[in-house]
Amino acid sequence: MLNEETKVAIRDAYRNLSKNIEGFKPRRGQAEMISHIARTLDPDDTLNTHICVIEGQTGTGKSIGYMIGAIPVAQKLEKHLVISTATVALQEQLANKDLPMVAEKANLDFTYQIAKGRKRYVCSRNLAQLTGSNANQDALDFGEEHQGSAHWHRPPKDGEVEQVVRMEQSLTAGVWNGDLDELKEGIDDDLKGMVTTSNAGCSGRACSHYQDCPFYLARQDLKQADVIVTNHDFVLSDLELGGGVLLPEPEDTIYVFDEAHHLPDKAIGHFAYLTRIKGSIKTLESLSKSCNSGAVIMSDEKLKQKAREVKEIAQIAKNDLIAMRSTLETSFPSEQKGKFQTQTKEKYWRFEDGKTPLEFCDPGKSIAVSTAKMLQHGQEILEKLRKAIREKSVANEAGDRILQDLGNDIERATEIVDTWQYWSTPETDGKVPMARWVHMDDNGEIGVAVSAISAANMLRTMLWDKAYGAVLTSATITALNSFDRFRRSSGLRTNDGTSYLRIPSPFDYQNNGELEIPSIQAEPSDNERHTREVVDYIERNLNLKTGSLVLFASAYQMRQVHKALPEAIAKKCLVQGDLPKGEILKRHYEAVNGGYGSCIFGLASFAEGIDLPGDLCRHVVIAKLPFAVPGTPIEEARSEWLQKNGRNPFIEISVPDASLKLIQAVGRLIRTETDTGRVTILDKRLITKRYGKQLLDALPPLKRVTGPCQQQKTA
Repeated sequence: MLNEETKVAIRDAYRNLSKNIEGFKPRRGQAEMISHIARTLDPDDTLNTHICVIEGQTGTGKSIGYMIGAIPVAQKLEKHLVISTATVALQEQLANKDLPMVAEKANLDFTYQIAKGRKRYVCSRNLAQLTGSNANQDALDFGEEHQGSAHWHRPPKDGEVEQVVRMEQSLTAGVWNGDLDELKEGIDDDLKGMVTTSNAGCSGRACSHYQDCPFYLARQDLKQADVIVTNHDFVLSDLELGGGVLLPEPEDTIYVFDEAHHLPDKAIGHFAYLTRIKGSIKTLESLSKSCNSGAVIMSDEKLKQKAREVKEIAQIAKNDLIAMRSTLETSFPSEQKGKFQTQTKEKYWRFEDGKTPLEFCDPGKSIAVSTAKMLQHGQEILEKLRKAIREKSVANEAGDRILQDLGNDIERATEIVDTWQYWSTPETDGKVPMARWVHMDDNGEIGVAVSAISAANMLRTMLWDKAYGAVLTSATITALNSFDRFRRSSGLRTNDGTSYLRIPSPFDYQNNGELEIPSIQAEPSDNERHTREVVDYIERNLNLKTGSLVLFASAYQMRQVHKALPEAIAKKCLVQGDLPKGEILKRHYEAVNGGYGSCIFGLASFAEGIDLPGDLCRHVVIAKLPFAVPGTPIEEARSEWLQKNGRNPFIEISVPDASLKLIQAVGRLIRTETDTGRVTILDKRLITKRYGKQLLDALPPLKRVTGPCQQQKTA
């Protein structure tokens, strides 16, 4: 049982919120969530795992629920509370708005900090190198000797020199903290790579910019904070390093995973590897040059010898890569063999059962071994160079430049080693296999890739078995009214002591919302006929005086529908891909609030995580059921493994995943207690297929209607 002091702290905190926030209404579901979390984390409960999964549907108030439920308990147990989100946007909302509000209004005394990866902060050293006094193309040298006062690997594009100067001025003036997510102007990915650094390329305390380093300033006293706000990728990076490196030790941590339904896929993506042969050759050549530059600047004969060895090994590895590319190009099957899927001009050749053909394994291992030898020498030169910079036995600026290049090369070479090692390793029978494939891009360049097809074992061994406790929550976790799909994919065992709770939304769906399934004749697979019917429905039923959202399963159909609409309607539609997401939302707000009406045409990213309350969205139209597009190597490998184990991937994965996505899409309509409107689903499979009833039963309980709604008709 929780001790009385902790219970009182939780009750008082919740009462204080009610008293100090004008208009705050205690919610039954929120109170239930707080109580459930506190009981789950109870140290005296030795029978359970201190892990709970909570689906708090829209309107529950999840963030307040887990903050009030977990912070007092974590403080009492002297544990760190790590709140992790799937998106940086929610992470910053928690750190900049929600946590300060709870600390003030609930009268809770705790410290908190935000934790993001190194690549989300500008590197002051790299920025200074890019803004040298001769930072213009005419005065720059782009050769391997890196002469000149500014250090660019390529001629700057139009506006880039001016942009890095503005960034440095903002940083120096203290009006910007170096967090790239808070940079008001956008930044190109290539330039972002130049103004950031990797772990290997960082000089650490030896850097002349260390005292003003945005990354280190953000991480000051991180492990002393009561609450750390981070994202799923950062947590996974820490776990990959063994835990307790970037964040506190898992054993001393209570994790809260908000947007938890993204965690399994995030984990799979985090441990996926892809390397292109042409890029690998360039990386090894660059690593050889960087090693030589580091040895030369330190005037160390032993290191010079190692640099020569690196050059020799690089040539061997380069020859092996060229030979492998030729072999893979020759062996790559024709389309008629059906061994690959085509997405645009890209092709994927996936190996059955995740088993790389034996004729590729030994050459792949040879590439991994050679590159690993280069890495070993390169890392030794890197550490000696760091020491030399720290002891000022080499010029700081010149040493930093070489360290940056060498560090980036080592990071890329490490990915090459990992990819080829995993790609060439034989599968163990009986275990869940990896997906292994050959990738050919639009230009015909060959690469190899490997990925887990399930994150269950990784999350179980690295996280659930180590952490003191965890709260996994989201507005949508269940699929087909069950936690089973999430439990399996996230590595939680049956009857392992994990508790599950569903908190229904407080919104009055029956009276405030309608669900319409029109009589659509075309099968969704008949894209041309189905598209005509979607166009016809939108033309007859879209209300141009208010806000609407039309969601599509494919970009192709979205554009075909938009192209076929009358100009009067098409010009009021904001189409995903034509503008950045933020700009689409901004223009939509302005149009609706100005009384002009607006409609967003969007894909999956508009089906969750956006709020369009009131007139911003009175009608959600879903063109097709959101089944995942088949054909990616990971999905194919997962389906293949399930089938070979007597399981049905469509019933076990495809339908539950479509259920979750459909619930999220429908959830765009009712965002507040006063919202009203209609959801229309233009897919006959809801009526004609056996699984259709299951999908419908899992949706929010909107009132089922037929026929046009007067307020929805086109003006």
